[in-house]
Amino acid sequence: MRIAKAQVHICEAEERYMNTDRMRNCPNGVPGPLKVFGLARVSTDEGIEGCYQINPNDAQSFIDFVRQYLVGTDPIDKDRILGRFRPVIRRGGECFPFYGQPMRIVGAAECCLWDILGKAANKPVYKLLGQCREKILAYASSKHIPSVEENIAHYKDCISEGFRAFKLHPPSTNWIDPETRRKIDWKVDLQVIRELKKLAGDDIVLLYDPVNTYDREIALIVGKEIERLGFYVYEDPMPTSDIEGNAKLCEDLEIPIMLGEQLDDLYRYTGLINNRAADILRCILERVGGITPGIKLAHLAELHAMKMEPHSFGNQTTQFSHLQVMLSMENNDFYEAPVPQGTSDTDVIKDTIRIDEEGFVHPPTKPGLGFEIDEKILRKRTKSIVS
Repeated sequence: MRIAKAQVHICEAEERYMNTDRMRNCPNGVPGPLKVFGLARVSTDEGIEGCYQINPNDAQSFIDFVRQYLVGTDPIDKDRILGRFRPVIRRGGECFPFYGQPMRIVGAAECCLWDILGKAANKPVYKLLGQCREKILAYASSKHIPSVEENIAHYKDCISEGFRAFKLHPPSTNWIDPETRRKIDWKVDLQVIRELKKLAGDDIVLLYDPVNTYDREIALIVGKEIERLGFYVYEDPMPTSDIEGNAKLCEDLEIPIMLGEQLDDLYRYTGLINNRAADILRCILERVGGITPGIKLAHLAELHAMKMEPHSFGNQTTQFSHLQVMLSMENNDFYEAPVPQGTSDTDVIKDTIRIDEEGFVHPPTKPGLGFEIDEKILRKRTKSIVS
């Protein structure tokens, strides 16, 4: 079996989403996926196809990468994507384009290869990796909302959907609107934190993610408060690049500090571990090069007695690929769910991930990454094809 070709469908979202802004700028409605998205398709000479959603602006770069480095190769030799080039290239990430392309291109292509391998074996990817679990507790990953009242209403909506865990992105993370952002500070964040804890009590797990917003002083003040209130984790309190500051925060707080989703290659995680600048690691598969590097990072964390929490927030293919990895590792606690459920879905993909009545997500049963393309709807949504 050899990689034969690739193409990217440039698709428009459903009509109901066409006049709606993206999620972070849409606190009062269901924003849906990007208005335009790319569906990458990598095909073999045996007719097996691997698919992944990408940014439409990356379509030509994706095609160029597959044509130059993957066509004619056996998809089972996927480790060659990250393994055969000199370290200065492998360690470059987004700042030193890999093969001349950003790491997210490599990551999407690598996920397509895993989709092909699973379909060829007629098994989900987590079965090829080795399944560890039958279900994973999901948390609702909140929208970025500026007011206390709207955040409380949003929390109640999520709990009514059946979630038993909730991650707050506080008001100060509403960076889309500069005018709104300038009027919000960490004291507003604390108001939301305290109100949520009153509602959650000890029944709902609360997580906190200010998305690298704070400086060292504010990170410690807020950290002490969420620690006092019993929050589960403190994610990205400061820029990941502030190794010294994050290490000091880990030393000063008992609540676990989680870092890593802003990193774009595996090698930078060693700085977090060696300097004790994180208690829990985190990654976005596309940013680190795909499923194979994600599993390597899970094992790296395990060897250091750490957890690794993949970032499953995103479109359907991102959700499915990250769930495949989570099901194949022991040192992970949660699945991150976009909310309201279905927010990031498109009808081009038949399958969705939803929580059960107890707030858990379950393994997909279809082979590969676990989803199927609706060819009829894809034809309807496709506005152009890059090949």
